[in-house]
Amino acid sequence: DLSVAFIQRSGVELLRPYLNDLLAKGGRLRILTGDYLSVTDPDSLLELLDLEGDIQVRVFEAREKSFHPKAYLFHYPDGTGIAFVGSSNLTRTALHSGIEWNYRVVKTSDLSGFHAVQMAFNDLWSHPSTCRVDVEWVEDYRKRRVATTITREQISEEDYTIPIGVAK
Repeated sequence: DLSVAFIQRSGVELLRPYLNDLLAKGGRLRILTGDYLSVTDPDSLLELLDLEGDIQVRVFEAREKSFHPKAYLFHYPDGTGIAFVGSSNLTRTALHSGIEWNYRVVKTSDLSGFHAVQMAFNDLWSHPSTCRVDVEWVEDYRKRRVATTITREQISEEDYTIPIGVAK
């Protein structure tokens, strides 16, 4: 289970081999992202939808509400698990070279903490503002994406593709 505010193609490309491996081994992948500030790249969502296996992608339609969680939950066949909660979006910079802080919660040593993270994820997954991502949703999102000026100080160019018509 992954919940990230923003997804970029660079992050999908970095994790694709691992996601494919998980899915090829019969694992389940649930990804929840948001349309907050229109930063999530539509093409990255299509790339996720192209993965084969038990994958579900949902989006929190933020409207006027901030949506900025980052949690990565891993469940193992033996019942153990690990969660990372912190600041890393699904982008190359966040996962590879950026300065990010993430806290690791190990199910066997902090059962209540792990369950709290899982329950928070499940609550967002089924939240009324959350909906299933499919090709139609992505194309609608692409059309309504707000051209937002984001300076390099806010998000590096590697993490964000500036929509056409927006000055750098």
